[in-house]
Amino acid sequence: MNDLLLLALLLIANLPVCYIILKAMFKKSFLTNVFFAVTVYVLLILWLGVYTGQAGLKALFWTLPMAYIVGLSMYQVIKTNVQKPLEDAIANLKNVAAGDLTIQASRSAKQDELGNLTNSISSLVSNLKTTIADITNGAKQLAHASNEVRSTANQLSEGATEQAASVEEVSSTMEEMATNIQQNSANANQTGSYSKEAKEGIHDVSVKSDQAVKANSTIKERIEIINSIADKTDLLAINAAVEAARAGEHGRGFAIVAGEVRKLAETSKRAADEIVEHSEIGYQTISDAVETLNKTTPVVEKTSELVEEIAIASSEQAHGTNQVNEAVQQLNQITQQNASSSQNLAKYAYELEQQAQQLNQLISIFKIR
Repeated sequence: MNDLLLLALLLIANLPVCYIILKAMFKKSFLTNVFFAVTVYVLLILWLGVYTGQAGLKALFWTLPMAYIVGLSMYQVIKTNVQKPLEDAIANLKNVAAGDLTIQASRSAKQDELGNLTNSISSLVSNLKTTIADITNGAKQLAHASNEVRSTANQLSEGATEQAASVEEVSSTMEEMATNIQQNSANANQTGSYSKEAKEGIHDVSVKSDQAVKANSTIKERIEIINSIADKTDLLAINAAVEAARAGEHGRGFAIVAGEVRKLAETSKRAADEIVEHSEIGYQTISDAVETLNKTTPVVEKTSELVEEIAIASSEQAHGTNQVNEAVQQLNQITQQNASSSQNLAKYAYELEQQAQQLNQLISIFKIR
């Protein structure tokens, strides 16, 4: 009996040493408690075996049930502290793998592997809930934003298309205007050339009119001399007729000649008077024409200057219109590119919306509520 008590004391004395050794080996691991429980059970079985050997087989009637009872108790303790947490962790992981995040993963106060595993699963579920909720909200917002972008892109595409049509019409109109302005510029240059020639022609006419006035004045002077000669010839014819009358019969022929000379003198005088009259009329007419030309010449010169200025302005306008036309053509190209980009943006927005819907479908396997 003393040997059994001494053996029990030795076994009990070894328990702290075994616990220290197991603690040093496994540190904070749950295996420390498992192996310590197994060690206690083994030492108990060892003591019961020694006791049964000394007491006889009759002792098995109570030592064997005791061994079973202690073993079942330890198994229950190990199951509660090891198997149950592992089963709960495995069940939670299966639910997470199936997308069910509505599980209630409780946290553990233990610092061993099982406690860390339980706490990690709890943190994983919580983080997944938050992440999936954020992804769901982000996917919904992304789908809504992509829908808005697609709607805006469609409106922008329609506006860009209408703007492109308007710009194309403006471009066509500008081309017609440029053509007309170039034609007007060419006509203005041609008109300037004609105006310059007309100015030179009027100047020549004015010079020749002045010469005609001078020539007419000279003719008038010469006709006045002829008229004076006719008067003197008439006077001489009268004197000759008087002398012929005095001569009598001998002067009859001379009197006839004197009469004819007188008729010629009178005819010359009448013709000279008519020429003088017409010369005065022509002189007055040419003088009026010269005066009119002198008044018209500055107007024509001013008109020629204005036509030249119009031609210059038309050329500058044609140049400016060409620049505007080029700018409108570039604007037309940019507008066409904007319309194409808007259509591409609408297409990309639609694809983005489809991807957002696919993302919603992918994360729909997770249940967070």
